[in-house]
Amino acid sequence: MSSIRFHMTTMKISPKDFRKARIILGLTQTQAGIVLGNVSTGRIGYWERSQEDTLPKMKDLDSNTISQFIQLAEFLVDFFPDKADRERFLQTPKLALCEKPPFEAIMKDPPNGLREVFQFLGRLAHGIPP
Repeated sequence: MSSIRFHMTTMKISPKDFRKARIILGLTQTQAGIVLGNVSTGRIGYWERSQEDTLPKMKDLDSNTISQFIQLAEFLVDFFPDKADRERFLQTPKLALCEKPPFEAIMKDPPNGLREVFQFLGRLAHGIPP
């Protein structure tokens, strides 16, 4: 779990890290916008195309949610280095998520679903039964 970084304040988020996390989570730009609390597809595209070192024009709420989005992707890679295993995890219903697959949980209740899946993985990482 060495690559996971927890941040209590707004962090600088690179467009490259954001795009990588979106791909790890298997999301389109439209789906990523939904997961982040209905951010427009245009804004997601703007963030990903940015030549800046950090994502431009971001509210604190957006940056905190995006930070958690990236950390969730890092968690998944740490837990499931194999892409097929990650995809299986994301698509398999979990009792702790009301019998929903993690992918569905993050899509159906933005951005709370993202937090729920993040917390679920955190419990697993610490050996706490779901």
